[in-house]
Amino acid sequence: MTDPKPLTEQQLDTYAELAITAEHDGIKVDPKVVGVLVDEVRRLIFQRSFLLGQIAKRDAKSGDADRAVAEFLAGGDTEGAQR
Repeated sequence: MTDPKPLTEQQLDTYAELAITAEHDGIKVDPKVVGVLVDEVRRLIFQRSFLLGQIAKRDAKSGDADRAVAEFLAGGDTEGAQR
């Protein structure tokens, strides 16, 4: 599995501007909605970075977190993800 690069701030701003100015089948997108979505993407990018850093710090030796994350991403242990 390859690790895609997160969107840059510039890319997020560009996509947001395109979404706001584009007309989709005669329907314009509310700029507030786009702003909320972009903010959520930024929050998730930060959260992902933080969580990966925590995994690296705490479980680098055992590899337990790596296995749990891989299993979760593969659709495995959803019960463990809710702990």
